[in-house]
Amino acid sequence: MSDALWAARLGDALNHTSMMADILGGVLEVAANIAITAVATAAVVAATGITVATGGLGCFLLGAVVGAVVGIAMSKTGADKGLSNLCEGIGNALFPPTVQANILTGSTDTLTNNIPAARAAGAIESHVAPAGTELEEPQPEPSYLDMAESFFSQMWRPTVATPAPGAVPKPLDMITCLKHPPMPPQFLAEGSDKVTINGQPAVRSGDRSTCEATVVSSGLISPDVTIGGGTVVVREIRSGKTPGVGLAVTALLMLKGGKGKFLSNLPCMLIGGAASMAVSSAMGAAANAAMGSSNPVHAATGAKVLGDVEELDFVLPGILPIDWQRFYNSRDERREGLFGAGWSVAYEVRVEILLHPEGGETLVYTDEQGRRIDMGSIPLGGAVFSPGEGLNVRRHLNGELLIESADGLYRLFAPAPGNAALLRLNQLGDRNDNRIHLDYDESGRLVRLRDTFDLVQAELAYDARWPHRVSRIERLYPDQRRDVLMHYDYDSQGDLAQVRQSNSQLKRRYAYDLGRRMVEHQLPTGLRCFYEWALIEDREWRVVRHWTDAGDTY
Repeated sequence: MSDALWAARLGDALNHTSMMADILGGVLEVAANIAITAVATAAVVAATGITVATGGLGCFLLGAVVGAVVGIAMSKTGADKGLSNLCEGIGNALFPPTVQANILTGSTDTLTNNIPAARAAGAIESHVAPAGTELEEPQPEPSYLDMAESFFSQMWRPTVATPAPGAVPKPLDMITCLKHPPMPPQFLAEGSDKVTINGQPAVRSGDRSTCEATVVSSGLISPDVTIGGGTVVVREIRSGKTPGVGLAVTALLMLKGGKGKFLSNLPCMLIGGAASMAVSSAMGAAANAAMGSSNPVHAATGAKVLGDVEELDFVLPGILPIDWQRFYNSRDERREGLFGAGWSVAYEVRVEILLHPEGGETLVYTDEQGRRIDMGSIPLGGAVFSPGEGLNVRRHLNGELLIESADGLYRLFAPAPGNAALLRLNQLGDRNDNRIHLDYDESGRLVRLRDTFDLVQAELAYDARWPHRVSRIERLYPDQRRDVLMHYDYDSQGDLAQVRQSNSQLKRRYAYDLGRRMVEHQLPTGLRCFYEWALIEDREWRVVRHWTDAGDTY
């Protein structure tokens, strides 16, 4: 293949790597990184005389430390990029790139071989604005949730080249690409830094598009016109590898060095319910068997749990709906929540920063089911992934914490005013930039849930006797109209006793013993369910008997 920089024209071709080359290159890169770390670890062992034959934590820590040092050293020296290029080269040699794109538009008044000449879709303009030019207002600093969305976008299709300083995008000079979706459109992103066409860099063989397709050096390209100069990028170039391959490689490399072992005080308490996960009939039957009945007691722990449709009070529709799903877990140790002992909603998840007995700190996440999950120590600026819990956790330098679950839901936590050791939920979001914002009053009570544009809002009112218990929830419309959604009443201990609908009709009723454990609840059908508790081995309270007024006993 010729090294000449042939001039590109309307209709000329661009190459993309094949899927097999993308996969092979990614696999080779992971294998090479693991091998390099293994060799380095062996060298450290040989040089220091450290014994790792017994494995265990010491061996793991040594491997992790050496892996981190190797990764940093490779990054600083550029060896990581060289390794990536080598692995990609092997993949492309075995599975060569093919023509998968063509130049769609060109110059309206400049021809090459009587064909419109190709230009990069941007221009390098002066850094000094002429007198009278309106300057763009500075953009607000992105939130940590914005950063997270950008983070995952970069993992899916990372940026491989950024525009040169002063580059201004131009609207034409597009390509058609068979490897990537038609939207967003793809542009010619790179060209000569010496030769311009209509003030835009001329495109030659080897120059790239925004999806990293490369203009061919033979075939559909000018056969006799060359263009000199170096290269300049005028639009961001994202990876042209098969979408997802880069994510898989990144995830594998992250797992090699950033895998976290989270310790939960309880197993998953209920399939579905608060997690809003659809299960098949077979899974549902298995769940009921595990619970022991359709009025669930968690068989493994003896805990009383509720979180099905009877506890779903309302859903405010939206791109990211506001679901008000109550969940009861008798093992939930919190007592200061919106509904009293054992009760919570998904908006009450939190993270506590606790002192570790052996020094340092540990982060404990209380999830939607009231389970306490010890995430260990996560330094500021650090990140960890737990495959067991399916959680990605990142801690920002400003103290904010982001937790993303496998369903793509982000939870953004920030320090509570006056208590930096408690991180409360500030926002929920998804990868499509949809948000639910949480507003608090001066005493730290949740008072409002709202979507990105304040079109869907729910406001909370509190009980006069129990000022931290919700007594009423209203929907607020953009025109300031209000509709009552639910009413809540409490017993003498401040625990949820009744749930009433907007018309005050009774929906649910609950009763508790002196230890604030649920002993009875009444379903909307009128069925009453009862629970008997016992202290087992002086350690924990468990449900030992469950029956209904229909005569069923469990």
